[in-house]
Amino acid sequence: MRENNKRNIYLLAWTSLLNDMSSEMIMPILPMFLQSLGAGPVVISLLGGLRDGLGNILKMLFGHISDKTGRRKVFIVGGYLFSSVCKLFLAISRSWPFAMVFALLERVGKGMRNAPRDALIAESMPKHEGFGFGLHRMMDTIGAILGSLLVLLLYWGLQLKFNLLILIAAIIGFLTLIPLVWVKEYRRDPVARSLVFDLKVLPGKMKLFLGIAFLYSLGELSYMLFISRAEYMAFGRYKILAPLAFYVAFNVLYAAFSVPFGLLLDRIGGRRAVSIGYALMTLTLFGFAFFRPMWGFVLFGLYGISKAALQGNQTAYVGRMASDEIKGTAIGTFQTLAGIAMILGNLIAGLIWKAFGLRWAFIYAGTMTGLALIFMFVFWRKMDELEKKQERSSIWLNKRLR
Repeated sequence: MRENNKRNIYLLAWTSLLNDMSSEMIMPILPMFLQSLGAGPVVISLLGGLRDGLGNILKMLFGHISDKTGRRKVFIVGGYLFSSVCKLFLAISRSWPFAMVFALLERVGKGMRNAPRDALIAESMPKHEGFGFGLHRMMDTIGAILGSLLVLLLYWGLQLKFNLLILIAAIIGFLTLIPLVWVKEYRRDPVARSLVFDLKVLPGKMKLFLGIAFLYSLGELSYMLFISRAEYMAFGRYKILAPLAFYVAFNVLYAAFSVPFGLLLDRIGGRRAVSIGYALMTLTLFGFAFFRPMWGFVLFGLYGISKAALQGNQTAYVGRMASDEIKGTAIGTFQTLAGIAMILGNLIAGLIWKAFGLRWAFIYAGTMTGLALIFMFVFWRKMDELEKKQERSSIWLNKRLR
């Protein structure tokens, strides 16, 4: 087995820190920016789902291409560069359709880089995937803390307009390219395999988990709805300041718990770690359904803990179930299915928000994540059986090869 390469992990982590510092200056103000341009509830909710979903859908394609070509770094660099350029165009937007286009295109860069980057993290830390993804997620979220704090200070202290704040974020985004110069890419032989064939060879246990993860993702609301929920509970100038302050609390707890939850996966296994995350997110969503201003910091903190329990660990769990030859495709497949579900789920949530109120959108989401948790327990034994079957097949194949 290949030795761990911590240098790669640290370089990729610093890249993500800078990128998230840039992105998180934009994310907490984006729903309010869109509202100022005339966008309504369905547009905001759908855009939130599309931003995450579009990037995830592209992850399977670029994960497959990176497997097929044997290259990772070119897609990582290209993805960060493309996102930074789109942020510049977002800064000069003067109407919500124009802003929506570049907010979506910015996610294309994420879709281009994430699956190859996650595959490279897994390849760089084959013995401790949980630590690798946890450290990456922690640095990613430290950048988010710095970005959300910076936008809060700039808005409160200098009272900068939304467009200028986004422009500053775009400039910071270009700094992400610097650490990538020293990232080492492992030489791999190209895989001559079609995308459809790749999907067919995914392990049975993984396919079952992908179905459960799809159900969970139907309830994975965009952060834009959490921000909007907090905005409803504030007035005057605090209508913007309160969501920004809550978002800082979210990122602080997210960063603090990312590595511990990654280490937890290494200790108790991916299935148990992910189940804990599903339980926490279900509790969070129902908490937001009955949100009160006095509980704002508590609930956004719980939201951060829930995301820390899931964001890296679901990917690490999928990575563990796949062989090196299809690791990028497997991770991309998971992220693509999650993206499709998030688009559908956030569209449904937006329609519910418009028809019945935002509280009911959170009740819907909590129901979906709760069902995913239930199915994890219902199919627990079945997943064990599939895992044992896969191990027997691997042993038989190794004997034949000898």
